[in-house]
This record gives sequence, C-alpha cells and structure tokens, in this order.
Amino acid sequence: EALKIPKRRRLVGSLLKLAVSLCTRLSYREASEVLEEAGFGYISHQRLHDIVKEYGKDQIKHVDNVRKGLFLKGEEPAGKKKKVPILFIEADGIHVKSQEVGKESMEIKLAAVHEGWDDIGKEKRLKNLQVFMDMSKSGDAFWEAFMAQLLKYYETDEDVVIVVNGDGAAWIQSKVREYFPQAIVQIDRFHLIRDVYKAFGGNAKKLIEILNQGEVTTFIDTLESLENEGTTEKVRSRRKRLVRFLKKYKEHLLDYRLRLPEHIDRSHLYGMGAAETLV
Repeated sequence: EALKIPKRRRLVGSLLKLAVSLCTRLSYREASEVLEEAGFGYISHQRLHDIVKEYGKDQIKHVDNVRKGLFLKGEEPAGKKKKVPILFIEADGIHVKSQEVGKESMEIKLAAVHEGWDDIGKEKRLKNLQVFMDMSKSGDAFWEAFMAQLLKYYETDEDVVIVVNGDGAAWIQSKVREYFPQAIVQIDRFHLIRDVYKAFGGNAKKLIEILNQGEVTTFIDTLESLENEGTTEKVRSRRKRLVRFLKKYKEHLLDYRLRLPEHIDRSHLYGMGAAETLV
C-alpha cells in the first residue's frame, strides 16, 4: 500500500512500460527471455500476454476519461501545449483478423500527426511524428478520442492551419470537419490517382494534369463526359461510381498546397501519404 502497487500486478511503473514496449517489438517468448537476461527475473510469455491486455484496458479507460472530460465537461486535457503554424494529420484504417467467436475482422483506425518534414540529406523525415490508434467502430468515437489526445500536445486555434489527408473512407472525409472545422481536407493522392487510372485508363494522365493545375470543375466535367465511353458495362459502372464519389467530395480534391493561406511558407512542404506506410 505504501508503494501504491495494485493488487495482483506483477509489474508496475517503468518496468511495466518496458515490458509492454518490448512486446510491441518482439514475440512474447523473446520479450520474456530479454527481461530475464537483463536481470528482471523470469516472467512467462503467457503472463506477458496477460500484462499487455491489462495495460491495454487501462489505456482504454484513460483515453475514455480524457474524452469524456473534454466533450461532456468541457475540460481541456492537461499538458504542455505547442503552437505551430501548420499541423498535418494523416488518417487511415486497416482490417485485421479477429479471434473473437463469430467475428471475422475488425478495423484499427489510425491518425498520424506531424509538423511537416525535416530534410535529412536526400531523404525527408516527418517532424515530431506521433501516432494514435483506436478500435472505435464509429468515426465520431474515433475523432473524439483522437482530439482529446491531440489537445494534450497542440493548440488548435483558428489561426493554426490543420491539413488532413486520408483515403475515401466516410469516417475520414465526412466526419473530420465536425471536429476540425477549419481543416483543409485532402483525398490521398495515391488513392485518387490509382482510382482514376483504374477507371479511365489511357485518359488518366491528362485528367490528373488538369487537376494538378487547380481546375477541379474541368476535371470533374471531363470525367463525367467520359462516363459512358467505357468498353464494357463493368468499366462504365466503375466510372460512374468514381465520378459520384469525387463530386461528393469536390472540395477535397485539390492538393493542399494550392489551398494554404498566403502567409504559410511552402518551401519545405511535400506531398502527403505517410499513413499507408505507417499502417
């Protein structure tokens, strides 16, 4: 009690964090061996598995408490907040197999936050990258949890430019503005270009060039005029679905760099799309 060690917990404090961190990098058996070799005593791989699950449940409770404090009580999360001129958010999701009975898969939603790019020789590195992952089923639940964590580290006043990049998932494109009204939302260029090439083949290169020049209306009108020129019903159907989607998110089609306020320095800004790699 004096040491504030919870009941039935083998590990606490820094050793708990070390064990969980090891288990994200190694198998449970390897993590067990490393801890024993380092002099922390023997902890079985099965016990480590249980510890990771316990730690995860604790983190879920913590995140939920911060979220409720922000959205139900109006309490901003405590933390040393940083203010940057432009904040980048990359969002994506990945479906993984589930071990739950009667459930084939589940989606892990991800949002990566960074402050731009550092030039390391010929390479570029994301500046101060942080990654938030959550298994909320709804977009609202995800963005609430994410925003509650983001506000520990960053100011998100109206004068902070927020750029959000993501694929065509509705939980990204339709929901994000509810939580970041001033955000510049961009459909991920890789997904956009890939889908245009799949649907429009040989015409795709010229179509993308039109879009890159900032001619969104011309881009969509040209796509629409080519809808019925597909060689098969399958191709025509694919074109129509894509055009419907692009018209729905017309404001999200331009590259974010063409939509930034004039005072933002564009000299070290590059194309987005890191979420795919992080996933």
